[in-house]
Order: sequence, then C-alpha cells, then structure tokens
Amino acid sequence: MRDYRPGQWVTLDARTARKEFRELMREMPSRIDELQNLLKKYGLELGADAASLQRLNDWFLSNITADREGIYPTKEWRSVALDIGLFIGEHARRERPTLRWEIVSTGPSFVDYRRHVLSGFTNVPYTKYRFSPSNAVFVYALNAIAGDEDEIVLVGDMPMSFTHRPLDRDELPKLMSGLLERA
Repeated sequence: MRDYRPGQWVTLDARTARKEFRELMREMPSRIDELQNLLKKYGLELGADAASLQRLNDWFLSNITADREGIYPTKEWRSVALDIGLFIGEHARRERPTLRWEIVSTGPSFVDYRRHVLSGFTNVPYTKYRFSPSNAVFVYALNAIAGDEDEIVLVGDMPMSFTHRPLDRDELPKLMSGLLERA
C-alpha cells in the first residue's frame, strides 16, 4: 500500500499529478479490498449503510495512532484514511451517476489543487463544487488525534488549531449522507 502524505499532490507538476491520479483511480478497487480485509481482522464488514459507517467510525477513532510528533497519523493510518475516503467517494459516485472523480488542475491557491475530488454535484448552488472525501477523512484523523482538545483544520498543508469543540463521533456517516444529499 502506497503512503498518503498530506500535500503530496500539490507539489507535483501537472503531468505527474495526472499520472498519479490515473494510478490512484486504477488502484482504487484493490485499496478498497485491502480496507475490507483489514476490517475483517477486527470482525467488521465494510458497508455504506449508516450503521456500518458508524462501526467503521468507532473503529477508526479507537485505533488510530499518531506519528512521533503526535500531530499526524502514522503512515499506515494515513493510508487507511485515504482508503476510507476512496470507499465513501466511490460509493457516492455509484449511487449518484452525475458524480465523477477528477483532478483539480486550476487554481494553485485552491485547497484541493491537484488532488482527487468528486465533481458533478447537482444539488448545490455553485456549479463547480468539488469535494475530496479522502481529504475530509484525513482532517477527521487529525481531529481524532487532537481528541476533544481543538478542532484542527488544514491551512495549506499545515494543521492549524482553530477552536475548541468536542470531537464529532459520527463524522463518517454524516460525510456519506452529505455527499448523497448534494449530488
């Protein structure tokens, strides 16, 4: 399983970013299979219904570990966050035919520049609305590591502490339902 590093796509030139995007799309089924196999070791099934997503969410919060600095998830957990995001995004794409994966190639100041995102949302006021489920899960991982201390947001590629708020313990089911509502 390849590592997922925050900001890895932003630094790539356009050609390499497109190549990485195509490779990630080709790897997606096997990455989702790896996630399913990992969950089976814990007695869980990967499913897109609210109850399955809540069990995934609970498992994620109970098991995620931080790197030595205590800010980022370990390499393995960065990959798990990527795979959960791919699973959620791919399920939403299958449920809503207008959704499609794409790479954001314009606007270097845009938060998802050169990242894989879902586009084609129809139930939003902004026609160019795009969303990265993997980035959302990664930010959730940062918040899980921070615990109930602070809400962490990414500013560029740097995690920044913003406000004190309790950790949302049902983020993954909300992420899926929000995607489906906007599509």
